[in-house]
Amino acid sequence: MLQVSLSDAAQILQDFQLPLPLLSLKELQRDDYDEAAREVRLILKATLSDGFAAVLRLKNEPDVSLALLEQQGRFATQLRQGGIPCPVQYQCSGSYAKAYSLHGYPLAVTVEEFVPGELLA
Repeated sequence: MLQVSLSDAAQILQDFQLPLPLLSLKELQRDDYDEAAREVRLILKATLSDGFAAVLRLKNEPDVSLALLEQQGRFATQLRQGGIPCPVQYQCSGSYAKAYSLHGYPLAVTVEEFVPGELLA
């Protein structure tokens, strides 16, 4: 099972140019699909020292690629720029998604602004 340490998350946040230090991580969602294939979806809330919070999405899913996540990030940014409320999508070297390898898991990672609230069905 993928475990993300504070130092792992701090490196990701630094790559996406978010200010440190990182105070805490909270797991918001975990889906361990296939341990042998290292397929996982892990969504974390990272709280920084100034009270700011970001969402880290770490994924290794058969139908999720860096290209898809990049398209989603660009679309969310276009919606936001058009006046539709969406979380800020952060970039790493000009891209909305970055490939990582953490503890043997190949991952596609995105970082966005944390927006408090609940999803209503």
